[in-house]
Amino acid sequence: MQPGQVNELMQDQVDLARMPLADRFLAYAALYDLLSEAFAYPNAEFYAALQSKDFPARLSDAFGALPETPALSAAHAALQAAVATTLIDCPFQKLESEYIALFDANRELPTVHPYARLYGEQVVNPAMLLQRLQAIYREQGLALDADNGAEQADHLTVQLEFMALLFQRLAQTPEDAAAQEEAKAFLAELAWLPRFVAALDDRGGVPHWLYHPLAHLLAALYAGDPWTTGA
Repeated sequence: MQPGQVNELMQDQVDLARMPLADRFLAYAALYDLLSEAFAYPNAEFYAALQSKDFPARLSDAFGALPETPALSAAHAALQAAVATTLIDCPFQKLESEYIALFDANRELPTVHPYARLYGEQVVNPAMLLQRLQAIYREQGLALDADNGAEQADHLTVQLEFMALLFQRLAQTPEDAAAQEEAKAFLAELAWLPRFVAALDDRGGVPHWLYHPLAHLLAALYAGDPWTTGA
């Protein structure tokens, strides 16, 4: 541990002690929801939100309800800078094609598919994983309608959306032990996220101006503890 880190950690604890649990959980809900939106196949509405600075502003609002930590602050600043400096050179159609090349199909570089089944520490049966996740979603009232374009149950965007739902509900009853355990249990389902981010980093080529900083922001958010040490 570097000099000064103990004081920084103690200050984080003080900041958290002053922060209502409900506000903190709402901030986590907002951030997971925004990241789910960001990792979905880009549409014109999302691109417009980037252009108008609405998406970065909503991110900043959510971060404003959390204590600052070096990892999250650095990741947030990198993403904000990328949007401010690079978006102007990336029209919507280019963002679409870059998304496909990163997460769907690419003849030149490895594709980093955003599915949990590909990043488990042990080999998993995809069908069993999907059935288990679908059962978890159904228990909370979230139904996936494949006929209307819903992603599969282990897709990154679906899991982030569900995490946002759990934190939103937890914010309504922040001291509810059962609700806290449900949120903690599903956070454990996201243990594959660091391996997904590492795969994106190891892919080769030039890091993508948007999706790499988004992934590092997600990794920093996931590495935090909403109950004890902040983001």
